[in-house]
Parts: sequence; C-alpha cells; structure tokens
Amino acid sequence: MALLLRMKIKRIAYICFQFLSKAYLFSFDSNSAKKVVFGTGIAMAICCAFSLERHVNQVWNGEGGPPLLIPIVFGLLALWSFYVSLKKDSSE
Repeated sequence: MALLLRMKIKRIAYICFQFLSKAYLFSFDSNSAKKVVFGTGIAMAICCAFSLERHVNQVWNGEGGPPLLIPIVFGLLALWSFYVSLKKDSSE
C-alpha cells in the first residue's frame, strides 16, 4: 500500500513539474503564469490534506503510517505557490 501511495505522489509531483516547466518554456505573461502556480498550489493543498488524513488514519489503526515529512512538504509547497501567485508584481 505504501508503494502505491509513493507512486501516486511521484506521479502528482511529475504532473506539477510539467505544468510549471511549460509555464517557463512558453513564456506566458505573468497573469497566466500566476494562474498556473495558483492551480499548482491548490493541487498541493489537496495532496497535503489527503496524505495527512492517511497518516492520521494509519497511526490510529496502529499501522505506523507514512513519514510525517510528506504532508509537511506538500503544505510548504502549497504555501509557497499561493504566496507567489498572490503577491503583487513590482512591474505592474
């Protein structure tokens, strides 16, 4: 089960990386890039919620649970994405 969760996390991280790399490659204007980063932040927040819920359920069932670092990393990435997408641009 942990292997399946790890594969899903890697797949989600790969998809997010693809979105961000395309934003840089095709030189979107700043508003479009901010929308992409905001969407990535939403995805990371959802991943954080699901991984934290899974961790809590496994700990309560006595199974040990996945490392606590996974929800923390997803949470930090979500916060960073929201910060970057919502901050005021100095060039505007």
